[in-house]
Amino acid sequence: MAYKIDVKRIFFFFFLGVISTYCSQELNAKNAFNEVSFQAYKPELEDSLRAEKFIENVKALRFSEPEKAKIYADSALTIFRNLKLKSREVEVVNQLGIIASVQGDSPKALEYFLEVLRLREELGDIAGLARIQNNLGILYKNLGDYERSLQFHSLSLENKQAVDDSLGIARSLNNIGEIYQQQGNTVLSRQYFEESLVLMSELDFKPGLAALYNNLGEVYKLEGETQKAIDFHSRSLQLEKELGNLQGVGLSYLNIASLFLQIEQREYAIENYLLAIDYFQQINDLLGLKNTYNDLAITYADEENFSEAFKYFQLHSAIKDSVSNIETNRYIAELQTRYESEKQEQEIAFLNEKAILQDKEITQQRSNRNMLLVISILLMVIAVILYFVNRSKQKVNRILTQQKAELEEANRKIEEAAQLKLQFLSVLSHEIRTPMNAVVGMANLLLSDNPREDQKEYLDTLNFATGNLLSVVNDVLDYNKAESGKIELEYIDFNLTFLLSHIYKSFVDEANMKGIELKIDSDTKIPEVLKGDTTRLTQILNNLISNAIKFTEKGSVTVYTSLAGVIDNEALIDFKVSDTGIGIPEDKLSNIFESFVQAGTDIHRRFGGSGLGLAIAKKLIELWGGSINVVSSVGKGTTFSFSLSFPVSDSLNIKETDTEEIYSQQGLKGVRILLVEDDPVNVLVAKKFLSRWLAEVNICGNGEQALQELRNKKFDIVLMDLNMPVMDGYEASRKIRSSGKNGFSKIPILAITASNVFEEHRLAYEAGVNDIIPKPFDPIDLYNRVFGLIRNDEVGR
Repeated sequence: MAYKIDVKRIFFFFFLGVISTYCSQELNAKNAFNEVSFQAYKPELEDSLRAEKFIENVKALRFSEPEKAKIYADSALTIFRNLKLKSREVEVVNQLGIIASVQGDSPKALEYFLEVLRLREELGDIAGLARIQNNLGILYKNLGDYERSLQFHSLSLENKQAVDDSLGIARSLNNIGEIYQQQGNTVLSRQYFEESLVLMSELDFKPGLAALYNNLGEVYKLEGETQKAIDFHSRSLQLEKELGNLQGVGLSYLNIASLFLQIEQREYAIENYLLAIDYFQQINDLLGLKNTYNDLAITYADEENFSEAFKYFQLHSAIKDSVSNIETNRYIAELQTRYESEKQEQEIAFLNEKAILQDKEITQQRSNRNMLLVISILLMVIAVILYFVNRSKQKVNRILTQQKAELEEANRKIEEAAQLKLQFLSVLSHEIRTPMNAVVGMANLLLSDNPREDQKEYLDTLNFATGNLLSVVNDVLDYNKAESGKIELEYIDFNLTFLLSHIYKSFVDEANMKGIELKIDSDTKIPEVLKGDTTRLTQILNNLISNAIKFTEKGSVTVYTSLAGVIDNEALIDFKVSDTGIGIPEDKLSNIFESFVQAGTDIHRRFGGSGLGLAIAKKLIELWGGSINVVSSVGKGTTFSFSLSFPVSDSLNIKETDTEEIYSQQGLKGVRILLVEDDPVNVLVAKKFLSRWLAEVNICGNGEQALQELRNKKFDIVLMDLNMPVMDGYEASRKIRSSGKNGFSKIPILAITASNVFEEHRLAYEAGVNDIIPKPFDPIDLYNRVFGLIRNDEVGR
């Protein structure tokens, strides 16, 4: 029994001796965990001195190895709190905030910094307050909260001025300038940068001067003063070279290259790009290399040097994934390298050396027990390594899980926003088009009743005003559809001459009111019957003609069409819309096709408009496979031109429908129509037209009543509103199509809807409607669609 107790004591004291020897020699200065854990066994060092040493290690490692720096900081914080040294405690908390900021944990960094702010205020430490206010300013800037960032940097500047900290004042001025630069206020940012430059120059603080020269270069670049920008970036380059900051040198070359490219001196731009790559490669700066490869590839492509462009695009693609995953991979690689390479090899070497010394001092009998001790220590080392590697993996997994959850939440919010946008557009379309249907319908009815000349003038004005309002609504809705790719072209037979004639009639009164001439110059060689989307072609020409009339005070507006050629039964037709109006300044030509953009700040005030017409026309032409061009001269006029391809139809001719003929048409005599509509005014308008065409009309206020009516009576067609109480048109259409045994499942359904939203039209077709006509409807269009559906139904029988 005594022998066993002796073995335990020998084992215990020998283990302590090994650990003390290991710590005193500091064989692995990078292993913060072991040093912090075992420093407690050095009674000769005062606690405060050890804590100060830990703070030095924190400052040395906080940017390169933040996880290790945090271990030192936690240990120093414990010591200072035990010693109740609040002034040192606050310094450690400040370092923890910087570490959290480096690790990207902004909420934790903010928590630490606000605690430091409170402690600094309690201590009345003005210089310390200035530093923590500076840190808070930087944190809020990184979070994009420029207002709070500016507030804290301004407070920091005041405190630095109070303690006459010249370098601190210069840095604060630079920080405030950077915030104004982020906000696009180049005047204020340049003012602060120049004030900081004066102080930095007096202090001859080269790192600060290099940063300021770079910032001023970017300001002058934004202001379009390229030569000044190149000058300041060149100064920054010179200082970065003197300081030996290879990354700064590479960034300076990259900035200078972009500036030479801006003034189209590509040879100098390429030379500087190559120099930037050289420096980035020396320090393996993947992000810098990625950006430079991309810019250089684009530059070579512009030079039509496609072999070099392809080479650098390949380099850019090869490095892109590495850059996106660099933070996670770097952290894991550092842990593995630190523990599996340096620590393990050094500790094994140390323990082997210790074993050799012990072999010389002890007997052969104790050597076996010493070997057991060595093995135990090795197992402990391996356990520690495995513990930290496992902890790092768990941390990475937590980060990835959190990022996945954040991504899912972001996707959910995007989907909700898209749904809200769809609902808003649907409500907008329905709530505006429904009353407009009544207004337009009543106006058409009054026009068809041979009004007096003065009444006709009022009705024409009313039609013109409602047309403008409908145009704005259509612009907004169609632009949204074009942006989301929800517009699909349809191909129906049409006669271009008839189409242009209708467009002419739509605008000739407006042109005459302004005292200008509207002309149509159409090529007689164009085939008589083409196939195409007449709705979209009309929309393109309407937007261009409307703009031309709007911006022309005298002279004329002319629409030209000419046949460019017919290849493989496809007719290529050139369109031009020319005016003698105010023209467009050359510097505005590049952006007039952008949404909500007009040629000058006073254009909307003078002429009105949504600023969407040209944007929609451009998108529709591109959807058709064409492109739009513009030529303009201020004070002389503007010409828009585009070319579109149309299949030539096999039909021999198309008869033009006359409006007066439609108003007196009796072609629906005896046709039994079920009109399902809940709005009484819209019912009145639709019924008036249908009755004039001698159709037999029954009215229902909702889908449920319509189903009951279909069970009791035979009808030839259903005109179905989609948005109704009790049962809407979607549900009613589905029930009609599923009622095969009741005998009315095949009846044609024409949806009349105030919605112009693609998604709702898709749902309507899925529910079983045959065709959709939008409100406010054109009487000619309504007649043709009803007649067409009835005729097709009869043929099908």
